[in-house]
Amino acid sequence: MNTFAQYFSDSFAIGGVFTFSIVLFCAYFVNKSTKYLYLSGYFLCTFFTLVLMQKTDAHLFGDIVETHTVQTCLLLLSLPFLLLFLNQFLQLRRYDSVIKIINIIVLLSCVMTLLLPAELSYLVTHLALFQVLFVFLAVNVLLAKLKHDLVNHFIALTVIYFIGLSSNILLFGWNEFNSEIFAVCYWLMGLTLLYLLNRQAILTVNKQTASEEQAIALSEKYQSSYQELLVQQEEDQELLESRVQERTLELNIALQELEEANRELEEKNTLDELTGLYNRRFYDQKILAEFRRSRRNLTPLSLVVIDIDHFKKVNDNYGHSAGDKCLVTLGKLIKQVLRRSSDIGCRYGGEEFCLILPETDSEGAVAFAQELRELVLTSSFDFDSTSINLTVSCGVCTYQQQKDVTPVDIFDGADKALYQAKADGRNQVQVKEIIAVTTSSPSGENNEH
Repeated sequence: MNTFAQYFSDSFAIGGVFTFSIVLFCAYFVNKSTKYLYLSGYFLCTFFTLVLMQKTDAHLFGDIVETHTVQTCLLLLSLPFLLLFLNQFLQLRRYDSVIKIINIIVLLSCVMTLLLPAELSYLVTHLALFQVLFVFLAVNVLLAKLKHDLVNHFIALTVIYFIGLSSNILLFGWNEFNSEIFAVCYWLMGLTLLYLLNRQAILTVNKQTASEEQAIALSEKYQSSYQELLVQQEEDQELLESRVQERTLELNIALQELEEANRELEEKNTLDELTGLYNRRFYDQKILAEFRRSRRNLTPLSLVVIDIDHFKKVNDNYGHSAGDKCLVTLGKLIKQVLRRSSDIGCRYGGEEFCLILPETDSEGAVAFAQELRELVLTSSFDFDSTSINLTVSCGVCTYQQQKDVTPVDIFDGADKALYQAKADGRNQVQVKEIIAVTTSSPSGENNEH
């Protein structure tokens, strides 16, 4: 058993302590953090101390007092390295003065071991070791109050240190250091400290990841608020659009909460209570804003005007409550086919609806209108156990940067296309192209589908 313990002490424990020192020294050059350098110095001092303990065979008196003096000095010199590591590892800035005082006491104790007899030098060394134990206990209390993630690991480190120190005193007294006990103790402490460093690195990476995710979320939130504020400024400042857009960037964060409150109030004032779509007032504002954006970005802007066929008969035959129910159902179908957040559905008045489709050409608008028409045709409008079959007619008009065109001209074009669809038998989609005011030729006015 003694042979196995001696082999473990020599080969694994003492060699492991030296390995810890080399690994931590290399980590210092990689991370440029002095905490690795302090911990490397601590294990290097303990390694040489353990080597000297092995050479003296645990007999501390006789003709080898000078060797023991070096041994106790090295053991004492290791303590400031450990305290400096703890101070930086746990960032105990308020306790810098306390750490300095303890280090000064330890260094003075190191000098005293050179002057005192061997018995007293070992007693002073033990007292210094107990100072470190008290520091460990104080650190555990502090971490417990802060509810630190590493408090349990430091308790384990303190227990290992206490067991090693107390075992040596109980088994060999105050005037002897047993190499096997201290080798195993420092080997276990090294493993625990390396695990602490790894655990702290993981916690740091997790915090950085959480901070980055929070920063990305805030960035996306600010970007969304900026887009809303940009639209509002475009509506209020027609003649100064480009300059206002640049300067609103500086005011964006400060006005974020106010903009959100204004947006909610504006939304309440611009919704149609029956269908849940936007009302005529919002349409008048939005078509002007989208027209300006289309003209500025040179992108197409399509308008679809929708009217329920023979809606008067529904009111006459089933009552106005049934008519209102049909309008509500049609509003839901319009929301169902609105896939992009930029597409806007409005109730223009009565049974007439308007769809504003930014960055959509004539073909895309016609496809959209046809999809809605077919959906209405295949849907059942139920009221009091009665199924009402409805159809809609649609008129499409697209603005593609024609000269001398206004939003009113776009609506008139879509409205004329709607009347053409009704004249041709209803339940269909018709297109009317915009002809610039300066163009005298009537050709190309209609493009029916």
